[in-house]
Amino acid sequence: MPESVLAHVAATIPQKENLATSALVYILNRSQPARQAFHALVEQAVGTVAEIGSLRVEETLADGKRPDVLLLGPAGNRVGFMEVKFWAGLTEAQPVNYLEALNESDREVLVFLAPTRRLASLRNELIERCKLASMTTDVRSDVALDCNGIHVALIAWSQMMEQLGRSTIDDRQALADVEQLRGLWEAIETEGSFSLTREEADDITTPKRYLMLAQLASEAVERWVTVGTGSVKGLNRVNLAYGPGRYVNLGRAIYWLGLDHESWAKHGRSPIWLRFLSDKTGQAPVGAQALANWIRATPRRAYWDGAGSPLLVPAVLPATGTKEDAVNQIVDLIRDIENTFEAS
Repeated sequence: MPESVLAHVAATIPQKENLATSALVYILNRSQPARQAFHALVEQAVGTVAEIGSLRVEETLADGKRPDVLLLGPAGNRVGFMEVKFWAGLTEAQPVNYLEALNESDREVLVFLAPTRRLASLRNELIERCKLASMTTDVRSDVALDCNGIHVALIAWSQMMEQLGRSTIDDRQALADVEQLRGLWEAIETEGSFSLTREEADDITTPKRYLMLAQLASEAVERWVTVGTGSVKGLNRVNLAYGPGRYVNLGRAIYWLGLDHESWAKHGRSPIWLRFLSDKTGQAPVGAQALANWIRATPRRAYWDGAGSPLLVPAVLPATGTKEDAVNQIVDLIRDIENTFEAS
C-alpha cells in the first residue's frame, strides 16, 4: 500500500501518537457506524458498557487528570476514557488515577488501544499497577480486566482498523479518512520505517540508562557469587544479540543474566532477564518444570514456549528506591529460583 499523505506528513513529527489519536477521534465523531463498531469492539472485550455518543481529545478534567480521549454518552455524560498507545510507556497516572475517577455504577470503561505485539506486556503492567495500588483485580481474559469494579478493555490497532474499514464501506469520505489513518498506523507499527529525529538522536539519556542497567545486572551477578552459591569460574562476560550480560553457574544449570532487549520488547516486565537455554547446560525444560507455577502465574513470573526454546525469567525492578535496592531484588530472585530448583 502506498504511503498515505498523513503518514508522510507525520514522518518528521516526534509525537505521532497524538496525531493518530486526533485522527481516530475525528473519524469516530464524524461516522456513527464507525463509532458503533468501536463500541462493539469494547463490548466484545469486556461485556456491556454505556453507549458512546462522542469523543473528546485530551480534555483536562476537574481533578487535573488528562486522559488521551474522553468517552461521552449521547447526552454528553462521561462514560469512560481511552488511552491510545503505540510504543510509549504508561504514564504515572495510568491506569490507577483514571480508574479512581471512573464510576462503576454507570458502566464506565477504560480502554487501551495498542499494537497487537504490545497487548500481552501492557496487560501485565496494568495488572501489576492495579495490585500495587491495592485495587481488587480480576483477570477476565487476555483482553479484559476488572479493577475495583471498573472494566478495562485492551483493543489491538489491527482490530480497530479492520472494523473501521468495514463500518465505513458505504461512506466514501469516511472510508478515505480511515485509509489515511491506516497508512499512519502501518508506518508507526512497522519498525523498518522508524527513523530518529534530531532531538532523539541528540538525547543521551536513553543510552546512559542502558549502560546503567547493564552495570546493574553485572553487579547483581557479582553480589550473588559473593553471598550465594553461584559461580562464574570459567564463564566470561558475554554480549549476545539481545544485549550485554554474563553466564552464571547455578549448579544444576547455567543461565545468562543481562540486559535483554528481545525479551523486554516482547513481554515488557523488565529490561533485565535470566535466560536458561534449552541445551544440556541451560536445562530449560527441567527449569520450566521446576518453575511451572511461575509460568502459570498472572502476571507471569517466567516464560517458556516449549521444547527447543529458552526459559526466560524477568528480574522485575522496584518502581522506586536506590541501585542497591534493585541489586538486592535481583539477588533475591536468583535465590528464589535456586530454592525452587532444589525443592523440585
